[in-house]
Amino acid sequence: MEVVLIHYSYPPVIGGVESILRQHAARFAGDGHSVNVLAGSGESDAQARVEIVPELAATHPLRATMDAELAAGAPGPAFAELQRRLATFFTVRLADTAVVFVHNVFTMPFHLAATAALWAWAESRPRARIVNWIHDLAAANPDYQFPTGEKFPWNLLRRPPAGVRPVAVSELRRRQFEELTGTTGCTVVPNGINAAATLALTPPVAALAQRSDWPDRWPVLFHPARLLRRKNVELGIAVTAALRELGERPLYIVTGASDPHHAPSREYAESLRCLVRGRHVEDAVIFAHDDFSASDADVAALYRLTDALFFPSRQEGFGLPLVEASVHRVPVFAARIKPLTELGGAHWFKSDAPAADVAAFVRKTLKFDPANCARREALARFRWETVYPRFLVPLLDGLAGG
Repeated sequence: MEVVLIHYSYPPVIGGVESILRQHAARFAGDGHSVNVLAGSGESDAQARVEIVPELAATHPLRATMDAELAAGAPGPAFAELQRRLATFFTVRLADTAVVFVHNVFTMPFHLAATAALWAWAESRPRARIVNWIHDLAAANPDYQFPTGEKFPWNLLRRPPAGVRPVAVSELRRRQFEELTGTTGCTVVPNGINAAATLALTPPVAALAQRSDWPDRWPVLFHPARLLRRKNVELGIAVTAALRELGERPLYIVTGASDPHHAPSREYAESLRCLVRGRHVEDAVIFAHDDFSASDADVAALYRLTDALFFPSRQEGFGLPLVEASVHRVPVFAARIKPLTELGGAHWFKSDAPAADVAAFVRKTLKFDPANCARREALARFRWETVYPRFLVPLLDGLAGG
């Protein structure tokens, strides 16, 4: 099915609405739909084909004249000509389009000739289903000053387009729209995030996150360490198993390079793998080195991915990961040994403490950490993997069937 998105611009133009358009396009295209964007500026990408509509561009020769006419208090010849051209374009271009999403053009005064043209097309459309996607609402915002009452074309910003389905990005916008227009039935569809892109995950780390079912795992513990006995990785594995017994879905990521020239290191690595199998946590313990050698960029991405640094070493010469984690604002759980205690800024436990006690300590601490709670809630509620199937798929199916 063809899905058309309409806005003033599209990336690489920078803006919040432009970013959401790209994310919508990516989700619709990933679902097998043909996505086309009608905009005054922007470039086609892997998600959507951008059709530049010159009359929508801020640089169109008639735009400055139209803006001057409106600033003087009334539409004039430039406005009328832009409206005529756009109305003709929309009528022809969208004649066979099933679903059209209009972002902000019905509710913002940035191109009132386009608003009026879309109104005219919406009232005469033969088949298309249209969504008025409300990011912003100028008529409910005191920062925007324009004539009140029924003076055309500003009155269009206070009225619901006939037969057009309103969708707001928040409960506030829904309430404002319904109060402004005296209507009901506006749907709330929140914006979403691409978590991997937001965290700037490197390709290897993004692949690791995807195959491990992150971020539906908690807590995610990161242990940057070679597989040496003094690193006490076995405690991390046992803590992971104990967290699972507490009802959580933990993930324990160890960078995990062994020393190929050091036989005890290879033997220790094998013993750890046996322990993972014995504790039945194969899906919860990841030795990243099995898939890639972590570069500095990968390690930085793993810090961004994780909920906490877990550092249970029995011996250390310095303990640089504690400093790195602090720079990344990542909570630290570390063994109470010198020199680690000299670095400060950690939640301490004994390196020989029972795994169940450490697991309970980690769980309780993170559950009461405001930043961690906010992070987990944001990932749970606003990832596109949640938002798209819950909100956009039913909306699109309803439009396609309507």
